[in-house]
Amino acid sequence: MLKNFNLIILSTLLMVPITSWAFCSEDVATTVDVTQYAVDSENGLATDPSTGLMWQMCNYGETWQASGARCDGVAKSLDWQQALQASEQVSIAGYDDWRLPNIKELMQIIERSCAEPATQTALFPSMKNEVYWSSTPVFNNGADNLVWTVHFKEGSNAQKQKNNFNFVRLVRKVTQ
Repeated sequence: MLKNFNLIILSTLLMVPITSWAFCSEDVATTVDVTQYAVDSENGLATDPSTGLMWQMCNYGETWQASGARCDGVAKSLDWQQALQASEQVSIAGYDDWRLPNIKELMQIIERSCAEPATQTALFPSMKNEVYWSSTPVFNNGADNLVWTVHFKEGSNAQKQKNNFNFVRLVRKVTQ
């Protein structure tokens, strides 16, 4: 009987969608004000009016499911050139001007009071504890094969080689 009960519990847990849940500290002031974002829950888009940036709430490769307010599918890990090309082929909610964010823009969605992932999961529910590409190449010591990235496990930035495979979060500038 107990064995059957454990099987039922295990099978139920396997059917629950896996979502990112950040570990956040109440002792650290938040750096991303979720209330300032305009969220388009039909299309999975979050717009920050203070920066004029519209973000896709899902990772590249995933699709937004409005009925469940979640991201479905599998996030794709791409090299930098593939990420740049992929951003040019995306069309969501009638917008086709998506791009990789620059390093400054990508750093703006880091939530310093949270880790694993270091972002507001209310805005980015499927953010991985992994490295994400920016569009910003590194300009130092003649290194033309390095790009700035953000690791959302703890919210740090780093230089990675262009042939590495990392995740992609797309953004666009809102025109008035």
